[in-house]
Amino acid sequence: MLKCQFFLLGKSETSAVHIKPPPKCVPVKVKACRHFYNHTRMPNFLDHRKLRLAKFSLHILRGYIKRHVASCRQPLTLFLCSLFLPKCTEESNVPALPCRRLCRRVKQHCKTFFLSLGFTKDDFNCNVFPREKNQSCLKGILLFN
Repeated sequence: MLKCQFFLLGKSETSAVHIKPPPKCVPVKVKACRHFYNHTRMPNFLDHRKLRLAKFSLHILRGYIKRHVASCRQPLTLFLCSLFLPKCTEESNVPALPCRRLCRRVKQHCKTFFLSLGFTKDDFNCNVFPREKNQSCLKGILLFN
């Protein structure tokens, strides 16, 4: 617990503020995501704070993924896993997001998937993801061969 002083109208009040430690890495329980990495943490990129909600959302999307072109399936799965169940390592307090290039390639190769969900190409902004120079982002380049 950390004690902070607030100065309100010339009076000093002491209030207790709880500082939570960074979330711990937990095992990935979604088989499709375990293919890429073994640990995750919340909150995710979509601001889900509960693992159960992220797993449920990903489970629903996996039904759509299975209906799409095989060449798109693996990179799309990695991309969605990294959004819903981001890769976690004990060395970093920041979950690994997909690299911008992975996002762009998924957007390009998996257009029909996103269109089937009602997205347009303008709804998807890959610029929010880190560039590949960032070693902590997920590249997934070999998945497009």
